[in-house]
Amino acid sequence: AVQALLLLKDEELGADAPLLQYIINVSPNLLVSSLDKMVRQYQSEGEEAIGRLLIAETAVWILTLVLLVLEASFIFRPFASRMQVIEKDLYKHQNHLEELVRLRTADLQEKSKELTESEEKFRLISVSAREAILIIGAAEEILYWNPAAESIFGYTVEEALGKDLHGLLAPPRYHEDFRSGFKHFRASGKGPFIGKTLEITAFRKTGEEFPIELSISAFQIKGQWQALGVIRDITGRKRAEEDLRHLNETLEQR
Repeated sequence: AVQALLLLKDEELGADAPLLQYIINVSPNLLVSSLDKMVRQYQSEGEEAIGRLLIAETAVWILTLVLLVLEASFIFRPFASRMQVIEKDLYKHQNHLEELVRLRTADLQEKSKELTESEEKFRLISVSAREAILIIGAAEEILYWNPAAESIFGYTVEEALGKDLHGLLAPPRYHEDFRSGFKHFRASGKGPFIGKTLEITAFRKTGEEFPIELSISAFQIKGQWQALGVIRDITGRKRAEEDLRHLNETLEQR
């Protein structure tokens, strides 16, 4: 009877169902026991279904995670390879740059050594020279004044350095022409006196005007033109030339 009751459809399980009334009247305890068994069976089946669902859900999550890992691997593997190539290139360029810096440093050290040697040679030559050696800056100021210049003009190094060359040594009648020519020289490094040897007159510290032979060359430092002047006192030569001229005139008159 209980098995027959389980086979009934839901709409046949009303309170007035004959089979249900029969079971209740004949064996109510059997009905309760059967219903309890049915509940436990449904509960067990439900728990098994939930367990299977959890297992299936876990499997789906694991599969999703695996797919994400695989996808990330396919996406980032080329990127990682490219980064390795870039890192190798950077390392190569770094080594190349370090080598260039090393070579450039060695070159600068060599040039610095050569410059120091050149400066020392210039100093030794200028100190022992019999001619006055001057360096004139872009503002017509005296930047270098050797011992021979002291002897020829009478000004010490302290008195000459930083002074206006033309105002210190040139006769006033030359000032306008000299300053105009130096203005052109300052802009171009060229001028009527550059690369030539001229005979002009100059002033000593005592105010004496005397003949000199002047040679000027140009050079550039940090974008500014400067001049190197070599000056000889030709007073003796001019006196000898004058004496010779007088002698020739005397001989011609005889």
